[in-house]
Amino acid sequence: MVKPMQTLNAIVRAIATNEVDAAIMPASYARDMLASNQARRVGRYSELDEIQFGESFASSKMIATRRSTIGKFLRAYRRGVTDYTEALLRKDRNSKRTADIKSHEAATTIALHVYPDRGTSVAVAVEASAYFIDPQAQLDVADIDRQIAWHKAQGRVDKTVSARAVVDPSFVR
Repeated sequence: MVKPMQTLNAIVRAIATNEVDAAIMPASYARDMLASNQARRVGRYSELDEIQFGESFASSKMIATRRSTIGKFLRAYRRGVTDYTEALLRKDRNSKRTADIKSHEAATTIALHVYPDRGTSVAVAVEASAYFIDPQAQLDVADIDRQIAWHKAQGRVDKTVSARAVVDPSFVR
């Protein structure tokens, strides 16, 4: 059975207290659990697929009243995604991610902003656990339809929901 969790910390707690049997989580959290002997690794998600992380959302009111602001944000976001993928998601000829000065500098910058209380020591974990993001920040609407269909089959989403109902196509590239 799938049990929805609202936060990464909730996932960690659920594994540590045996509330759930298994979970997929970022490497930085998994490493901490392994180090404290609260969990055992059964495999790497990267052996199966790459996790794609993130969506951009805006309220209906924001879209109606400040559409140009959303457009500006998305243009800046796409430039940031290009920088992110060029630094952290490059692969060698064997399709393995490469790590070098460029990726370490990007991971250090991210660590300072995402984990301000942990300093730059977490940069290695950030680099190792960088999520896949489409290099052009394109939204795969067909995949969203597949995910919605799966959730409908589980009874977790109303039968009337569709990708067309939740995605504003004017923002999709």
